[in-house]
Amino acid sequence: MRTPLTLVMLSVVIVVTTSSVGPAEPSRRLPDLLLKVAVRQKQGSRIDQGIHLFELFCTGGRCALQVLSLNQCFATSDGKSSFHPKIERFSTQEGNLKVTDTGSAVDVEEINVDVGGRSTTRLRMGYAKYAGQPLYVTSFSGAYVKQSDLLKKVISIEYIPLQGAFTSVDL
Repeated sequence: MRTPLTLVMLSVVIVVTTSSVGPAEPSRRLPDLLLKVAVRQKQGSRIDQGIHLFELFCTGGRCALQVLSLNQCFATSDGKSSFHPKIERFSTQEGNLKVTDTGSAVDVEEINVDVGGRSTTRLRMGYAKYAGQPLYVTSFSGAYVKQSDLLKKVISIEYIPLQGAFTSVDL
């Protein structure tokens, strides 16, 4: 049975101060921000049913990326479809996240190594400004690439953003 799911996406900015990005580009200041975007994964010509909410929060020169994944259905041992929500978190403080500001967008890179291989997620979130501070997402691009040691191949996924403040998705 297909059930519509409505996602409400609001972008909010928390502005306190600005601080340095770090040694890679000391002259560029990283603004305090909170940017959110919901995406689906596209592999080849197939778009998966899963929905992933990326939430990037930066303050005081430190950033955290939280990813909430929903509706990734898998077959259970009894042959039925099932999914469990998944939350992943990465941060500049933990050393598994890198964020740079271009002045009109933030570039985000998350690198992960596990028993299956090494993966890299790259995101670019363009943003609108109000009073010189990032306010909400205006553009998005992103991809995930994994060198799978178990499957002996490279897996690449493109992230396709859901459009608009309210989006109805057939599940």
